[in-house]
Amino acid sequence: MKNPLITVIIPVYNVEKYLRRCLDSVISQTYQNLEIICVDDGSTDHSSEICEQYALKDERVKVFHQENQGVSAARNKGLDMVAGEYITFVDSDDYIQSDMLERLYSELSKSEASYVICGYNVVNSAGIILGTHSVGKNRVCSGADGLRQHYYHSNGQENFVTVWGKLYNKELFADVRFKAGIYFEDIHIMPYLLLQSSEVLLLPYVGYSYTQNEHSITNTSSETHRAHLYKNAFEIWKDHIELYKRCGLPDLENAVYCACISKVIAHSLSNSIPNGMERESLALARQYIKKVIWRSRPPIKQKLYYALFCLLGPNVFKLLAKARDFRRSKPNN
Repeated sequence: MKNPLITVIIPVYNVEKYLRRCLDSVISQTYQNLEIICVDDGSTDHSSEICEQYALKDERVKVFHQENQGVSAARNKGLDMVAGEYITFVDSDDYIQSDMLERLYSELSKSEASYVICGYNVVNSAGIILGTHSVGKNRVCSGADGLRQHYYHSNGQENFVTVWGKLYNKELFADVRFKAGIYFEDIHIMPYLLLQSSEVLLLPYVGYSYTQNEHSITNTSSETHRAHLYKNAFEIWKDHIELYKRCGLPDLENAVYCACISKVIAHSLSNSIPNGMERESLALARQYIKKVIWRSRPPIKQKLYYALFCLLGPNVFKLLAKARDFRRSKPNN
């Protein structure tokens, strides 16, 4: 029996430095029954030509060109063109191990899972490994429990919130698409996929290499861009809260409240809230603290910490935190 078709979706935008490495890693897979969809999102370097070169030498490679609309639109274009029974995403500055798709398909086909997750290496532009993230043994969980692990028990080994490093059943994307015009689109979409999944399988196998690209959009350091990222994070939190409300999952709704509050406090203490966002951030934190104060989570000590931040305000709270840290650093007599 012939192996089913797997569609690999690769969004491409100005990555001529990395693109050949990415495409070589995909076309050389030990699992050969592939449809490789490259969506050129209006590249202005030689990325478009590189895609076309690979399409000429490998009939599995299909190239689509569009005006620049962002990575969400590029991935959605790929999803609209899918012919495979299974889907995987590879970012064009990343690359995969030669047996990744064979390993993921083999495990997924033997399970009842909706999709399978592998571990990944974080690499620099030269491919030198900076860190590895992978579970220690095969694990199966429901999608909702995967979200609970992410919010409450994450130890950095699981990879629940990126779209890459996974092999999905096509049906998961029947009514789901990436939200256009936002950053962190992976983080936004993953709860929608997880909550459709009765089972998710995590493998103790490292198959994906994620490149820390210093030129990526999330690494842009201008104050205006940082403010956009911050507002974007608030939008995603609000969207997820509404999702969990609709699904009747108050514990996950509560987890998002706490994640937002904790992020605002941490950024206040490190003076890293973008200029002009301080008032809005504090208002949202106060709003969410009112939501969690009478709930079972978080623990009472954490609630008091939150309440103290809102009662005192960021400036006094920072002075109090510095005084506490100073007392802790003093040597015992």
